[in-house]
Amino acid sequence: MPIKASSARQIETLITDLGSDRVATREAAVARLTLFGARAVDRLLLLLDSDASANTRAAALLTLEAIADPR
Repeated sequence: MPIKASSARQIETLITDLGSDRVATREAAVARLTLFGARAVDRLLLLLDSDASANTRAAALLTLEAIADPR
């Protein structure tokens, strides 16, 4: 699904926030990425296959679960 450049930048920032040491920052990123819905799914799936920390991947999984995209 093509997304506008401004949305893509916001998604990338939020993806970075999923790796924050602060729980509140991670939770806010999950909530905001959920609002982006399907537009964020591809990037979240890439994050799961990366060498990101366990907390980051867990936050990505929570986000994907909340989005409920069938992919």
